[in-house]
Amino acid sequence: MSAIGIGALAPPARDYAIRYRAGTRLDDSLDVVGAHGVGGIVGALLTGVFAQKIWNGVGDGALFGNPRQLGVQAVAVAATIVGTFSFMSGIASLCFGFLPRRVPIRYALALAGVALGIGTFAMLGIATPRDGYIAAAVFGIGIGGLLTLLPIAWADYFGRASYGAVRGIALSVQVLAQASGPLVSGILRDWSGGYELSLQCFAALSVLSVVAALLARPP
Repeated sequence: MSAIGIGALAPPARDYAIRYRAGTRLDDSLDVVGAHGVGGIVGALLTGVFAQKIWNGVGDGALFGNPRQLGVQAVAVAATIVGTFSFMSGIASLCFGFLPRRVPIRYALALAGVALGIGTFAMLGIATPRDGYIAAAVFGIGIGGLLTLLPIAWADYFGRASYGAVRGIALSVQVLAQASGPLVSGILRDWSGGYELSLQCFAALSVLSVVAALLARPP
């Protein structure tokens, strides 16, 4: 029920942020700030409301008698807004933007997939805060690369005339996959007793993305 509550309350905030941005001159063509930034912040804060010790083994949220947890979540959000993942994602977006001018786009996409795979595998071995920072940094590099390279690949492979249609289909699939990811991860966690299996599956998908990128050719 807690997951349902977070899922019901976080998307409206995200959608409002996306619509608000569309009415301004802010340049965020993929709505990363609205979809991931605002959505993630609201979700993190709501965790402090709906958390249950029976599931997380750590503590309850405000709804279950521990309002202090909401403050803890707020501090954590404030501390991580400019955290390692976001920072490296931004740096990678800038750097990957220069690659398609020097190498075929499929190689650049494959490199982003390699970073995602390494970052995900690194999460399996996190034992110290330093390990967590390294995994977040490498994974952020992969995400930043994808955010920059995918629109370029769509334009290069399908042309400007078909860009809107291709982007609409691709983003629909992407959003569906992002929505399914936490559900699949939760199911695997309940089945196996940990998150190792879900991370292994996502790492395998990253490897497959590398192969798909290398095999891709313009239609």
